[in-house]
Amino acid sequence: MQGYGKKQGEYTAADRDAFPEECRTELIDGEIYDMPSPDGGHQIVVGGIYAQLLKQFEERDFDGMPFPAPFDVALDEDDRTRVQPDVLVVCDRDKIKEPYIWGAPDFAVEVISTFTAYKDCILKLCKYANAGVREYWIVDPEQELVMAYNLDRKNDDGTKARFSIHCFDETAPVGICDEGVAVDFARIRRTLDRARREGM
Repeated sequence: MQGYGKKQGEYTAADRDAFPEECRTELIDGEIYDMPSPDGGHQIVVGGIYAQLLKQFEERDFDGMPFPAPFDVALDEDDRTRVQPDVLVVCDRDKIKEPYIWGAPDFAVEVISTFTAYKDCILKLCKYANAGVREYWIVDPEQELVMAYNLDRKNDDGTKARFSIHCFDETAPVGICDEGVAVDFARIRRTLDRARREGM
């Protein structure tokens, strides 16, 4: 961002909030990252994940609350970081402080593109792990892969893998839930394929 009188690393949440509404950005450790407008495939994947989670959480009456983007997260509980996971789940409702989530969500999903791969796969993985996010999914629609990180596993006792990979013909279990909550990516893939056939 130029023309705002600050260098990368010096921005605050107040600076970001002062940007024009059409500027879609995230703030990470005082640095501004542009967020390109998502394409149709991205939105189908995000919508599919969110819809399935919401339905299952409501059916099981879980305490957790799923949210789709855009919803700011004050990940480090300061004014230097505001991220917008594509999908998130918050189990501690005291963290929901409009207009953002204050602190780490329990579960976060990023649907990556060539423009966001570094930020989502490297930078955000480290940020989420250090902030206390319990589970983080990186979803790649082009490769049709889901990389699931169980970030709250501190020891290798064999009860839960710290990292797993799922294809878009599989159902991926949500590790923060012990009651069979999962996302059926085969359903999402069928919706994607239909949209692509129709010229999306």
